[in-house]
Amino acid sequence: MEHQLLCCEVEIRRAYQDANLLTDRVLQTMLKAEDTYLPSANYFKCVQKEIVPYMRKIVATWMLEVCEEQKCEEEVFPLAMNYLDRFLSVEPTKKTRLQLLGATCMFLASKMKETIPLTAEKLCIYTDNSIRPSELLQMELLALNKLKWDLASVTPHDFIEHFLSKLPINQDTKQILRKHAQTFVALCATDVKFIASPPSMIAAGSVAAAFEGLRLKSTDSTLSSRNLTEFLARIIKSDPDCLRACQEQIESLLETSLRQAQQHNVSSETKSVEEEVDLSCTPTDTSERELDGKWTKGQGTLRRRKALLTHGPSTPQDEGSTLLRNPLKGREKDPVTSRARRHARLRQSPLLPSVAADHPSPPPQGYAQRPYMLL
Repeated sequence: MEHQLLCCEVEIRRAYQDANLLTDRVLQTMLKAEDTYLPSANYFKCVQKEIVPYMRKIVATWMLEVCEEQKCEEEVFPLAMNYLDRFLSVEPTKKTRLQLLGATCMFLASKMKETIPLTAEKLCIYTDNSIRPSELLQMELLALNKLKWDLASVTPHDFIEHFLSKLPINQDTKQILRKHAQTFVALCATDVKFIASPPSMIAAGSVAAAFEGLRLKSTDSTLSSRNLTEFLARIIKSDPDCLRACQEQIESLLETSLRQAQQHNVSSETKSVEEEVDLSCTPTDTSERELDGKWTKGQGTLRRRKALLTHGPSTPQDEGSTLLRNPLKGREKDPVTSRARRHARLRQSPLLPSVAADHPSPPPQGYAQRPYMLL
């Protein structure tokens, strides 16, 4: 009898959702506790001497890419960013250790939220082995001390379920709304403008933005986008105008991400055409052209690295090349813009009868399907 090896993904067993966790008493407790876990809004000016906002953006994008590659729980990435911002609010850090800090924060958040957490060895691989597991474990102890071992941070994901449970919508619509709200929460976690925003405000703004963007219909005909904003503002005890401003910021962030994705596609296509033209004009045979192409690319890389070491980075992209090592670079597209594209793409999906068919601005072309992507 021949033996067969059957390979399949391990199904993670989950507990049933406890309805007692969605009561108003729990919601009020989270609203009182959320300010305790807010980082400082001006730590770039008052605490950090080397780290600037765009460096945080680079590391946050890398962290999101790792979390998606490993199919982490949706709460892991925002929680890791909360750890990172709280650490940077109290401890001056060199920019050369920022990726190590990001990996450490993912390490801690994965332990808090996942049944099978990320390992130190795997995270070191995602840094292109630029750090060692021993360094990661040492940084873990330092981070725990600076965070005072208080890792049970309140995140926007904790509020999303409370908001959805109070909306008069069916389960299928609720699932769609949840996924898109989670997408907005991930986008907000990568942007420095939302560092000091309360998690309840980000969650309410994300739900309202998703409801508005998808043009969803509720079982209650009186529930419109404006009424939803006022309803959520009453729940979180906030001014409706403040919540509406947060919603507009989130929608603006989505548009910016989509615009950057379109510009990236145009520049990539132009670069590939220029490379093809350059190779076709080379007056050599195939072997000489390949050797010369490799030599030229290698010399250009060496000159670029020498310029970075001598004069320092001239652009944020150059800074990113010295800030972190990313073995995933070039293999997949930016996860931030990918999530934004996914949201825009499903806004016009024919599979959703509740989505308006006449919504403007179709999604950009060339979206790459990723099996581990959200939604």
